[in-house]
Amino acid sequence: MPYSVNWEGDNICLKFFGVLKLRDLQEANGLIYADKRFDRMKYQIADFTEADTVGMKHTEVVLVSHLDKTATTWNPSVKVACVSPDEKTDRLIKEYISIMGSTSLKCKLFHNIQEAEKWCQE
Repeated sequence: MPYSVNWEGDNICLKFFGVLKLRDLQEANGLIYADKRFDRMKYQIADFTEADTVGMKHTEVVLVSHLDKTATTWNPSVKVACVSPDEKTDRLIKEYISIMGSTSLKCKLFHNIQEAEKWCQE
């Protein structure tokens, strides 16, 4: 598993490692959406600081975004904090945020985990 999952009550922190693939994101999302805590989730932190996103394509970001849009049907009030290590990952996250802008989901880009955690707790 190229990611770790840490549930903090009803909230989750995902940390991705190595070369990021679409299937990793899909698998992680499947774990979240299948868990009974998702209905009560207030925030999710996706930490990409140790991930290499060089292989991620625009179409894959669009696919993940559309799957996440569907999930807002069950829980429309989740905050998603994405932590990025570099400009390439920034661009992918900004694309995701742009697509998710038509939903009630609140998404924000961060460059360190402490800022992301602080925003999630607000």
